[in-house]
Amino acid sequence: MPYAAGNLSFELFLAPIPATPASFTGMLLLADQALGTTLGGVDRYRQYNDYASMVTDAAVLSAAVLQAGQDFFAQPGNKAYLLVGRINTGGAETYSTGAVLVKAAIAAAGATYWGVCLDKRTTAEILLVAADMATDEYGMCFIQSADATWLTAGYPAALTALENNERCSVCYHDTDTEWMDTSWFGNRLAFDPDEASAGWPASLANVANNATDPTAAQQVFLEANEGNLGLEWGNATFWVGNGVNCAARPIDHILSSDWFIGRSRERLVTLVQSYSARGQKITIDTRGQSVVAGELEAQLKVGLDVGHFLVESPVDSEIVSAIVPQAITAADITALRMRYSVTLVLATGAVSFPVTVYAQAS
Repeated sequence: MPYAAGNLSFELFLAPIPATPASFTGMLLLADQALGTTLGGVDRYRQYNDYASMVTDAAVLSAAVLQAGQDFFAQPGNKAYLLVGRINTGGAETYSTGAVLVKAAIAAAGATYWGVCLDKRTTAEILLVAADMATDEYGMCFIQSADATWLTAGYPAALTALENNERCSVCYHDTDTEWMDTSWFGNRLAFDPDEASAGWPASLANVANNATDPTAAQQVFLEANEGNLGLEWGNATFWVGNGVNCAARPIDHILSSDWFIGRSRERLVTLVQSYSARGQKITIDTRGQSVVAGELEAQLKVGLDVGHFLVESPVDSEIVSAIVPQAITAADITALRMRYSVTLVLATGAVSFPVTVYAQAS
């Protein structure tokens, strides 16, 4: 299906930000206290930088969460970290209300993350987490489903609310106890977007193949309905070959856009604070516009250098990545603002390579 919207639209506000820069290499795993992830009954979340630290904490983590963490950290070159958040369902919390408390504790500590998973495969919890992510301006959640409906009829009736959710991706695996979702995040979040723009097709370690591989027709059908599937391919035993969200958009497009927004916000906050520290102000005029535009252009250049964006569209050379200050109006002066239009030509990775071969006798 086509993208849910032709363009990703963002507005940048100088809202409060964490004291530490936003991280795009962390994942939050929401886990049910009633299933064994107690975190001592006090902590709302704990951060783990390797599997050994989770083993040390095994008494307060469920067996499922330990396995998810093992698979997360087993990915080659993994430099990502894992936050485990506690949902107290025994205390009448849902995966929505409990997540609010978990996220508040994370924000209060100045910690950040980009990926979100949950320790359950049940419809109610999946829908709650995905709905919360749909209203967020940052991050991506992976949900995993073993419902065979994906292979023949598209979205299962109970999960149709996921369709067109830009901040949710579906991982299909016919074995619920496999951790394709957390493994995939661990594999891709190993790459810092300040240094590289990774595509999301990947060879995942520690994930067993489906008990029954889908037929070729079922694979095509699943992928046509925004499902992500792992199969043997080349020398990879579990290769996820597409990497799209529930709106059929490449996941790296979301990450690249979030990265630009997050880093631009940090640059502008630093800029405003540095002017204030020198007893100066950024004036609402062409000079002030150029100062702010310079920061946005610097961030755009980083994005071009590491491969998030292209200078121009490969389809239409008139569409270019650019920062354009908007004309200043009386309303802008009253509102103490300066407006900018930013066009980002997102770099897209190829996953299909049709080759036509003509062979003939000499």
